[in-house]
Amino acid sequence: MTDQAHRNSIDGQPTKTKKAGSSTVGSVLVTSVLLVLSVALAWVLGIAGIFLAVTNCSAADCTGLTIGSGIATFGPAAVVLISIVISIVRLVQRRRAFWVPIIGMVVAVLMTVLGGAVAFMSIG
Repeated sequence: MTDQAHRNSIDGQPTKTKKAGSSTVGSVLVTSVLLVLSVALAWVLGIAGIFLAVTNCSAADCTGLTIGSGIATFGPAAVVLISIVISIVRLVQRRRAFWVPIIGMVVAVLMTVLGGAVAFMSIG
């Protein structure tokens, strides 16, 4: 052990040098583009969810339609917001984050499908 390594350590063991994370400019750029696309997708899916809300409910109780249209309208935005937060945290930690918006977009589409299924099952 060199004198420099000995001086840099507390317990006498050489200190480990930190490696630069895998977050590069390209990774940040790709993640940013995917996040912008996911926001646009959430906006389009939210509009589709609003169209479910204006569906005429002929049943006596329209609770299922209200719940389904709420899931389809606000679910994608909530999922994308969560994916934005997770992506930013991972980028700050210098970790790969490009896959987070991709999964967020898939889950946002699934939220719209789930909301539509709930709404259409309640219509009968």
